[in-house]
Amino acid sequence: MIDWFRRMDELKNTPIIIITGGEAAKYKERALAAGAVDFFHKPVDHEVLLAAIQKHLKAPIQRDPSTP
Repeated sequence: MIDWFRRMDELKNTPIIIITGGEAAKYKERALAAGAVDFFHKPVDHEVLLAAIQKHLKAPIQRDPSTP
């Protein structure tokens, strides 16, 4: 799937973060080797995920104050 995204000019520089409920040991190395920039196993700590998104986009994330 990541290879498919990378072949598209509009998406080839888009950071891909994988979130899965599957076997982390089985998928993490494969996802990162395929070009994912980060990998999370469910349940995901939302603050850690937001920090990863911010890091990979290199821009602050504006949070909705009404969202917990």
